[in-house]
Amino acid sequence: MARPPPLGPTSLALAVVAVLLVLPGCASPTSPSATVDRYLSAWSHADYSAMAALVVRPPSDFVTFNRQVADDLDLERATYRPGTATVSGSGARVSVTGHLVLVPFGPLVLHTTLRLTDTASGWRVL
Repeated sequence: MARPPPLGPTSLALAVVAVLLVLPGCASPTSPSATVDRYLSAWSHADYSAMAALVVRPPSDFVTFNRQVADDLDLERATYRPGTATVSGSGARVSVTGHLVLVPFGPLVLHTTLRLTDTASGWRVL
């Protein structure tokens, strides 16, 4: 089988630039909204480990605590919808509307605000 011709200097430079532009987005969220979207998706799926990875210095019992709260509430289902991020310097706030279904009580709508900070590894929830 014939090998493809080697990349020329221009093609190689374009390939390097493309990789440098794409990889940072894979490694960490590049905007408060991207972080919030990932955080809320994890929360909706009860993936507390994924949530903890997006939190600045999560407590050691973050996963266990959140799992226990969901169990205690008899949470059947939860979805979360973010509002628009308000950015001020290296901080941001995003309002969140949660739609929960609790087995003993039925539907519950709640409103909260997530605070975020821009860290060396991307935007993280405080």
